[in-house]
Amino acid sequence: MTLNYDLIHKIEDEYGSISKIPENHPLLLKLQTSVGNPRRLEEALKAGYSCRWCLKNMCVGYKRIKEMASRLNVPLLPSFVYYDDNQGIYSTSKKAYAFYVGAKKTQWGIRVAGQKLTKGVYSWDDISVGAIYLVNENKFYRKLHTDIRSYKSEESKL
Repeated sequence: MTLNYDLIHKIEDEYGSISKIPENHPLLLKLQTSVGNPRRLEEALKAGYSCRWCLKNMCVGYKRIKEMASRLNVPLLPSFVYYDDNQGIYSTSKKAYAFYVGAKKTQWGIRVAGQKLTKGVYSWDDISVGAIYLVNENKFYRKLHTDIRSYKSEESKL
């Protein structure tokens, strides 16, 4: 873990000391994120951000993320990268989505079924209550509440 000295100098130039900066200042938040602030990691995990997102944006290791999730008693959610606007379904992969809608081949089958997926990065907060999310070919869940631990296993449409 390395400190972002340029960011520290910017803060000190503006406020004279890092201790005088308001807690919600964007530069301080960026600095805290860049050094793996435990409070920020806790907030991200409670909000349902994936382990991959935390690894990329929080400058912490997998072991630390896993330990924090265990301590908070929250599951480590995958990154949802596809969304079907018509059915309100989020998925971790095209393969899982194709399996869910009963398409034989991934890309071609999805088009033949008349479905269109939007690619992006979606966290737990992005998934609306009642929506279905697909983790892999045989794991389908429905979000029951905004709490990260509230979900119900679903049966395949097939």
